[in-house]
Amino acid sequence: GWLRPAIGVVELSQCIIQAVPLSARKAGGGSTEGIAPFLQLPHFGEAVTKKIARKKVRTFEELRGMNPQERTELLSPAAGFSASEVEDVERVLEMMPSLSLEVKCETEGEEGIQEGDIVTLQAWVKLERANGLIGALPHAPYYLNHKDENFWFLLADQNRSEER
Repeated sequence: GWLRPAIGVVELSQCIIQAVPLSARKAGGGSTEGIAPFLQLPHFGEAVTKKIARKKVRTFEELRGMNPQERTELLSPAAGFSASEVEDVERVLEMMPSLSLEVKCETEGEEGIQEGDIVTLQAWVKLERANGLIGALPHAPYYLNHKDENFWFLLADQNRSEER
């Protein structure tokens, strides 16, 4: 099958660019992505993720969903972040994109889709950032070269991904 290796390549590429160990992507602590998303933030390490997990923030989306005041109240006492370190985290979170994908599959002149039909697939990607910018350079302080932002969308049927 091609799907698992393709996803692995995308994840490895992201880990290299973000200087995050591949092992940090292993699920644990309530997160399906491990601590890798946290490690992309400035001043975050494994110890910080453990400290904030004790305060019931176990996923990156939970941290991101907090308002800035709540994050300051979490990061300053729990993780020992200074005001400037919290500001660094806020700046990166503001520029991180949130993507949503809407997909529509249809056959021309048909109500449903049957095996063998020619199907038209349309996809709409919506990108939003807290700072309102459309484009941004990714936060990759350990990556030596200029890195443009890019996104990967893999279209697959998980039930048939092992077929060739």
